[in-house]
Amino acid sequence: IDDQEVFKWWRDHVRVIWSVDPAATRPNAVLAAWLVDNKELWLVGELMADCDVDQLCLRMQVLSATVGKPEYVVVDWAAKEPERTSGGKSFYSMLAQRLAGWTRLRLSRKKNEQADITRIREMLRPQANGLPKIRVAQNLKRVRYELTHYGHKDNGDLEDEDNDMMDNLRYIISSMPGAEEAQVYEPDWMLAAREQESRREWLKRERA
Repeated sequence: IDDQEVFKWWRDHVRVIWSVDPAATRPNAVLAAWLVDNKELWLVGELMADCDVDQLCLRMQVLSATVGKPEYVVVDWAAKEPERTSGGKSFYSMLAQRLAGWTRLRLSRKKNEQADITRIREMLRPQANGLPKIRVAQNLKRVRYELTHYGHKDNGDLEDEDNDMMDNLRYIISSMPGAEEAQVYEPDWMLAAREQESRREWLKRERA
């Protein structure tokens, strides 16, 4: 197979995306490849280590050499807040400065966690070919761990543990085509409360 043909196919049919989560206790990132034709998301790299922005960007660029230059890097929307970093600068501005000339920087949507989780769950379900839309490389131990441990509390809120890589996956999902169309997932307790409230309103009208 001609290497140039492979490169051209990859460039035309695959979108490489990095996601960075600055809010975690340690800066971390996930590298993904979006296959345009069959709408599959391949998670192919992860970074999770104690390092500053310069080191993080360097590691991202080294790892990207295996799959190609990213179309963009998506970051948590809250990263623009100055208080998230020391020295009065936001993580977003520092990252933008380091990545200038290499790729674009994009903010994720404001938190709509339930909608993003709903879409992730849909993409993890086996399709007609028996395979899910989200594929995870074997060596991504942290991503695999979090995918199997991520869940809801008894009150319906999302767990705030073991979620650093899941946050990155949500940012990627929120930046992809069709993200705005994702329906908001509602836990059973929320639906039950809504039905109970509807019953109360119906009884009020009947008694009026």
